[in-house]
Amino acid sequence: MDGERVSIYNPAVRRDRPVGGLRLTNTSKLTLEARSANRNRRDAYAGEALLGRFKPGEKRLISFALDLGLWLLLERANREPVLLAKAVTGSFKSVITR
Repeated sequence: MDGERVSIYNPAVRRDRPVGGLRLTNTSKLTLEARSANRNRRDAYAGEALLGRFKPGEKRLISFALDLGLWLLLERANREPVLLAKAVTGSFKSVITR
C-alpha cells in the first residue's frame, strides 16, 4: 500500500478548513476487504476512515479528520474551477481546469 498525505478542500463541507486525507494506492496483488482504518501521526491518533473493498492497483482518496493545521480565507475574483492546488515549502500553485 502506497500513500500520500493530502488536504481535501470542499467549501460545501467547511469553508474555513480542509479535511486531512490520504491518496492511497493498493500496490499489492490482493483485494483488501472493507474495514475501518485508523490514522496515526507521530504516535498520536489523527482520525479514522471507512474503506470499501480495495482492488489491486486501485487508487483512492480518503478523508479522516478536520485538518487543524490549515486555515483558509477565501477571496476569489476568478471563479474557474481548480483541478489541483499544492503548497510546497511556502509556495502555492494551482492548476485551473477549462
